[in-house]
Order: sequence, then structure tokens, then C-alpha cells
Amino acid sequence: MLEVVYNSVYGGFGLSERAMKELGLKTGYDVYKLSRSDPRLVDVVKRLGDEAGDKYCKLKIQVIDDTDPSYDRYYLEEYDGLETVIVERNKLLGLVKNLLEKHPDDTGPVANCLREYMLNNRNGK
Repeated sequence: MLEVVYNSVYGGFGLSERAMKELGLKTGYDVYKLSRSDPRLVDVVKRLGDEAGDKYCKLKIQVIDDTDPSYDRYYLEEYDGLETVIVERNKLLGLVKNLLEKHPDDTGPVANCLREYMLNNRNGK
């Protein structure tokens, strides 16, 4: 599972001085350079809760099932500082997964080709 930190209120993403210190970042560091799925950032937000963000934000964590074969990527959309985590999915992989789940005993050439497609796409990430 992938955990992503985002700002759930209007105002903009920011970190408190304590969170910055725990991450080993100096005052003035551009926090927008941080990966929102950085395990260190996620850990600090979990431990500090509301104290992780600065006075203009409320940080939350969204969990994404990145083991789902249809998962492609995530990105953040922002409006006036309020962020939304958008998860993109590969619909073809989702359809292939559903077909294979409905017919798990099918060993025909098409089913085998679909299984190979799934493996190649899952390992290609």
C-alpha cells in the first residue's frame, strides 16, 4: 500500500518547525520538493498528527492500493491550497484482471496471453 500526504483544507501545504526538524530540513526549505509518498514524511505526519502541518494546513494521509494491477499513478490537484489525491488507473489492466478472476481455470492461449500481459505490466512499474 502507498501512503500519500496531502493538505485537506484551504491554505496550502506546509510543515511545522517540529516536522521540518524531524525530517532534517532547514528553515526555508521548499517543502514542495518533498515526495508526498516519502515514508519519512508519512511517518512524521502519523506521529505528530495536527502538529505536523503549519498554521495554514491540515495534513492527512490517503492510502492507495498500488498492488492493484490497474493502479497507474497518483498526482495532486490543488485549488486555493486545498489538495485532492487523484489516482489514475489503467482500465485495460482492470478488465483483464476481472476476466482472469472469473475464469481462473482457463489455460487456453488467450488466457495465458492475458496472464503474461498482467505479469509484464505489474513488473514494469
